[in-house]
Amino acid sequence: AGERKDGKNVQFKEISKCKIVIDLAFRTFASRISHHCESIIIHNNIEKNKEFITDNITKVVSTEYYKLHSILSAYEINEVNVASKLKEEWIDDIANECLDIIYNGQDSLNRIAQISNRLDIIADEHSVFVNNKVFNH
Repeated sequence: AGERKDGKNVQFKEISKCKIVIDLAFRTFASRISHHCESIIIHNNIEKNKEFITDNITKVVSTEYYKLHSILSAYEINEVNVASKLKEEWIDDIANECLDIIYNGQDSLNRIAQISNRLDIIADEHSVFVNNKVFNH
């Protein structure tokens, strides 16, 4: 006896898989940026290298955003491409959030913890936003 393919079951599995990919992609996005910021805080004279660091953070966030876009563009639910729900202004918003924390004057450990926590919150917020736009339109 062959296994019957139930259309709803297949669709449910695809939706579940897509939701997991969205969540994991945003977590990876946040983690990569967080590690980069941590390295900058630990290894750079941040005041002396402010222009370089500002450019660098913006490029890293942009690169990670487009990696995220590439991953999510492989998924389409109900004729909605998941990546189409990302917003390019998030690049500058996130870069500015990171730079504000890097230059907030607190000690290194506090800044590292703040960046990690803030990026986790941003990743969760954006993941929920994308999920809502894709699955509840």
